[in-house]
Amino acid sequence: MDNYTYYEGHFVGHDGFVVPADFNEFFTRFPQLVLAYVRRRRQHGADDLESELLLYLMTLPQRSKYREAGLTDRIQTFDPARSYGASRARWQNWLNSLLHNRLCNLMCQLTPPSVGLDAITELACQAQQLSTAEVYVARFASFAETHRPGLGRIANTLAMDERSAVDERDRHRLQMLHHHWSAGTTPPKPRKSYRPRQKAVQ
Repeated sequence: MDNYTYYEGHFVGHDGFVVPADFNEFFTRFPQLVLAYVRRRRQHGADDLESELLLYLMTLPQRSKYREAGLTDRIQTFDPARSYGASRARWQNWLNSLLHNRLCNLMCQLTPPSVGLDAITELACQAQQLSTAEVYVARFASFAETHRPGLGRIANTLAMDERSAVDERDRHRLQMLHHHWSAGTTPPKPRKSYRPRQKAVQ
């Protein structure tokens, strides 16, 4: 797990990233983030979907367990202990998971009434599979970033496009990390690079 601190009502990651304390701060600092997320996945109706996702982030169900702790929106529910840290990458992975799950649900709801029940059921199953896959990738990326800083971002890149230009050594390292992650074991620490001593000039 990455180191993080808590300062003046904010979690602060080891990279200096300050996690937004609530939805108002989130939208003030990142007003285009949700819209950009939607546009990467949908070319039509992006504005409407953005509104739905923003509404989702700024609220909590009335019976949510988080309300007992005084929380009022989903941005406040970020837990660095469960996300293995509070860096920008880990917070972004957590947020992407929220947005992806909600977007899948919205797309199922927007299925035209003329489509048969079997097709709707199939779409729902596909959405659930995508949600599970995204959570799987996010968890592995956090594991990779913990044990080999920088590889978590590469893992996310490959998850989006397996043909991405990635150094073969990094691919090998990710395969090794995935083996340990699947087995529940801790990977060995990376060896320090060896630099031959330079002979003193006579």
